[in-house]
Amino acid sequence: MDKSMKINNTHTLHQIVEEVLKKTINDISQIDLNELVQTNAWKPDKNNKSVQRFISRMQDRHIREKAEAQRLIKRGLMPEPYLYQIPEPGERFEYIVVENNSSQKVGDKMEYPEVVRRLGKKVDINYYLKSVVGLCARFINYDDSYQPSSETLLEALKRLKGDNGADGDGADGNEADGNGVDEDGVSGDKVNEDEISKKRDTLAQKSAEKWVRGYIKNLHEGPKKDETIISYLWKEAHTYAKNLYDTTYVDKIVKCSGNDAYWSSFLSALDKQEESIRIKLTTLLAEISQDDIGSREKMYEFVTKAGKHKSKAMTLENIC
Repeated sequence: MDKSMKINNTHTLHQIVEEVLKKTINDISQIDLNELVQTNAWKPDKNNKSVQRFISRMQDRHIREKAEAQRLIKRGLMPEPYLYQIPEPGERFEYIVVENNSSQKVGDKMEYPEVVRRLGKKVDINYYLKSVVGLCARFINYDDSYQPSSETLLEALKRLKGDNGADGDGADGNEADGNGVDEDGVSGDKVNEDEISKKRDTLAQKSAEKWVRGYIKNLHEGPKKDETIISYLWKEAHTYAKNLYDTTYVDKIVKCSGNDAYWSSFLSALDKQEESIRIKLTTLLAEISQDDIGSREKMYEFVTKAGKHKSKAMTLENIC
């Protein structure tokens, strides 16, 4: 962030934050798993919800793997070493926090390091960047795009006051603050200026943190989604080229063995352009995503569903 203080800096804070996040994601994606390992102690009598939830999951898995081991032994086969060993009460254990689409509770995302390595589980980048998320959001929450609307701020202040201002609708001509918030519309008494400012800052920080988490997710998952989108488009282009050749040229050229050779050379020329076209498409997707992250998500959602529900109205043939 020191870059923002330099005299020759031409970047906005928002652009600098984006650069910092890109570098951070690149660094953490190359980090050794050993550097992400954390430790904790299992104390059955302590109400550590994350640890208790994790141990409960491990106990269930250990029971299942023991039963599977016994079945293998009965069949004369050698079982694999247990993955889910349960620590003794008070004993420390190692874990890594991984992605879990079905739950955001840390106890459901904790896994033994060996499980992460052997099963190839994805590390939860957002978990390890929690401090980065808050710090980066603090630098950009001043931006108008993260500032709460008058309505949102007013509702938040009402909740803060225990809905004491529910009878005030802000339409009695009282003076509003700089953001259009009617202080008397919140309660019968004047709301402290500092209280309004603090609540506005809290809402802006939450909004900025949401953007940072989304940006991190986009950086982390973006390349794989780009490849899926590009592969789909290339397959469609290849199919369209074949159909175009079949309908335009085959019927107009005297059929002979030379046609197959012509088609092969046609495909060969197309394949030679594949790498260049893929690079251009990747650049284009990056530019589109920078302007509107949601656009990539919509394209990705479309191409992943296209195989199951392919719409004739959206094929390249109909578009062209």
